[in-house]
Amino acid sequence: MSSSSSSSSSSSSSSLSSSPFNNPEAREALFSKLADKEAEASKHMAEELFKEEKIDSALCVVDRARMKNPNHQGLNSHFACYVVHKLAAEKKSWYAVLGIRDHRAGVDVIKKRYEALVQLFKPDRCSSVGADTANKLINEAWEVLSDPKRREAYDLLMCFDKTVQIQAENQDPEMNVVKLENQDPEDNNDDKPKPKPSLVE
Repeated sequence: MSSSSSSSSSSSSSSLSSSPFNNPEAREALFSKLADKEAEASKHMAEELFKEEKIDSALCVVDRARMKNPNHQGLNSHFACYVVHKLAAEKKSWYAVLGIRDHRAGVDVIKKRYEALVQLFKPDRCSSVGADTANKLINEAWEVLSDPKRREAYDLLMCFDKTVQIQAENQDPEMNVVKLENQDPEDNNDDKPKPKPSLVE
């Protein structure tokens, strides 16, 4: 009887000692696995919302997941993909699609931003159904803004030299919001018609 109790006690102790909660590395691996599962679930939910053209909701789901798991590359890529679609749908400008703060930015700044987005939208990094279209949008933006003559014509068409300035809240590839603000205080009168930039050359 005593031998049986001793054996049972020994077995319990062995089981407890092998628990991941008693091993820092095993515990970290377990939490990481759980975080990845949660991230994948969030991506799936966001994709369903995106397919229903609920881009703002998809962005919210992915952004919350990114806060919990900031190092999950898939979340960052999906977020950037949805942002590009959002900006294109709102007909801001090619600068906005690339998340460029100022339309006077040098071509080196634009190229750096473009290349960062290209990396994010690679098939092995972004599995979103919107990745192909996002790639087409940033490629078209780059084609226009990297060509001096086409860019000059585009800026004139968009009246960037006089009335508007593109501003982004940050300059990371995973940009959050891009605003179109009027630079002339006299043009802030709501009664006056304002230019409506569109994604055209």
